[in-house]
Amino acid sequence: MKVIVIGAGLAGLACAVELADNGYEVEVLEKRPVLGGRVSSWLDKDGDWVETAPHVIRGSYKSLIALMERVGIADRIKWKKQQLVYASKGGKISNISFSPSAGPVEILRSMIGSDLLGFGDKLKLLTGLLPAFTGDKNFIENQDVKNFSDWAANLGVNREAIGRFFDPLSRTVSFLRPDEVSARVIIFQMASIAQGFNATRIGFLDGDPCQRLFQPIQAYLEKRGARIRTNTRLARIDFSNDAPRALGLELTNGEYLTADVYVSAMELHALREVLPGQAWSYPFFSRLWQVEEIPVITVQLRFDRQVIALDNAVFAIGTVMSLVVNLSVTSPGYADDVCLIEMIVAPAKDLFHLDDGEIVRLCLDDLTELFPEVAQANLVKSTVVRIPQALYRCEPGAESRRPSQKTPIENFFLCGDFTHHGYTPSMEGATLSGFRAAQMIMDAYGRNLQWHGGTPPS
Repeated sequence: MKVIVIGAGLAGLACAVELADNGYEVEVLEKRPVLGGRVSSWLDKDGDWVETAPHVIRGSYKSLIALMERVGIADRIKWKKQQLVYASKGGKISNISFSPSAGPVEILRSMIGSDLLGFGDKLKLLTGLLPAFTGDKNFIENQDVKNFSDWAANLGVNREAIGRFFDPLSRTVSFLRPDEVSARVIIFQMASIAQGFNATRIGFLDGDPCQRLFQPIQAYLEKRGARIRTNTRLARIDFSNDAPRALGLELTNGEYLTADVYVSAMELHALREVLPGQAWSYPFFSRLWQVEEIPVITVQLRFDRQVIALDNAVFAIGTVMSLVVNLSVTSPGYADDVCLIEMIVAPAKDLFHLDDGEIVRLCLDDLTELFPEVAQANLVKSTVVRIPQALYRCEPGAESRRPSQKTPIENFFLCGDFTHHGYTPSMEGATLSGFRAAQMIMDAYGRNLQWHGGTPPS
């Protein structure tokens, strides 16, 4: 049985790996010359690696870690000291540290010991978060009705404290401020660090995602008979007029591809463009217009000397950046760069109208305020990466609008961060959605149809 997966980001590749391991004939189509989607990297005209964003791997990313273990590259995750690091203007660094065996009680104790929140605010937050910390999933899901700032303020938490502690976290996780993001997203993140051993770990790939993550996944798939085609752009999905079935795919070069099953792992806006007219007669597909996408900006700064030698992700308080990472320290593969600083600019919509030079200037000014040693270094090169429609806007109420991986078209499935998978926007969410789509296909059509060789999946 043949499956065509459209899109080679983490969602599409996770789906392809699961299906190939269970005997399906898999073909993956990718419109770009590189794999990875929003986690991709590529070489610029100078031969320097550019990434879509600093990609932080958390210990709670069970699906992503399982995918890397299956491919044999889990050792490429470089785990850092278990702590949350915050930087304030004036060069102040605040840490919330956790022991390797941290469980919920110790994590709560660590948070209480932080200087980022007043004692009263900590007690109010911990009281409000207690149901989430104890594993009450219904409680977490029910918080999607309001934004996080209002949720915390209703507990009596000072709004200045919300901004100091949660604003960088919210902008990193969702690219939205606490007064825009669903309370469910932040509460879910806080609950996930209380899962126990290793949940508080933060890691980075040991180099660029292209070579260290996606090329090994491609090799793994090809060893199992899968075909991966880059620079292959879809023009239209062909649905039957008589039955709820997908008939084939028309490419922009005029080629027409057929399979038994089709999986869209495209971005939401791209999927909308290629669905045929009859798809909109289904309420399922009409709801895709109710899920909004937001832009992302990432900035890379290369300096002539080492600055910000912190070997971890750093949340930035009161700046246009939400997260700052020195990749030349966190990821050994970037050691050839004297100093490569990468940062998330969020919310990106506030700055998207500015030219690259203005964005770099704002970032450099804020970075110098956070880390005064930056003023002694010379900026050698800057790169701004813009993605106009990057990920779904997880505002209050958005969770209920996210579609399932299973569609009304019996042989057409979805995966991607915008689909419903129970996680928040992240590499984990994308990977999980791909595995879930593959599971649904195997539930419908069977598994282990034929074995292509290699080590059987667990």
